[in-house]
Amino acid sequence: MPSHTLSTPPTDRNGAHSLSRRQALARRYVRAALETHLEPELLDNTLLVITEMVTNAVQHALPPVILEVRHTYGHPKAIHIEVTDTGPNPRAVRLAKCSSQEENGRGNNIIAALSAENGTRLHSGTATRWAYLTAAGE
Repeated sequence: MPSHTLSTPPTDRNGAHSLSRRQALARRYVRAALETHLEPELLDNTLLVITEMVTNAVQHALPPVILEVRHTYGHPKAIHIEVTDTGPNPRAVRLAKCSSQEENGRGNNIIAALSAENGTRLHSGTATRWAYLTAAGE
């Protein structure tokens, strides 16, 4: 099956972008590359999952944060999203324990609800969160 791979860091090399700018950059990049290839619902779900995964990495992990998106053409149309970082940020772990559950923790539920499969792979020095999405009915 042919596929198309996008790889982009949602942050600059110095990590200077704000969280909202990083999210917007990732969404804009993926939308531009895939909007003519995907049904609107799958594109919207892909962008939402990317937003949640990038947010989680930026808020809770150490840079750099690398986004990779693979699109499989044909039947079924599928998207494989990976966000890789260099592991937990000890400061972010302490802050998360103090923050309200109402403000945090929904991203993982959103990712699980919109993806056919998702998970985490741990490597020496990095962590990769992944999600696999398919078009409705496929």
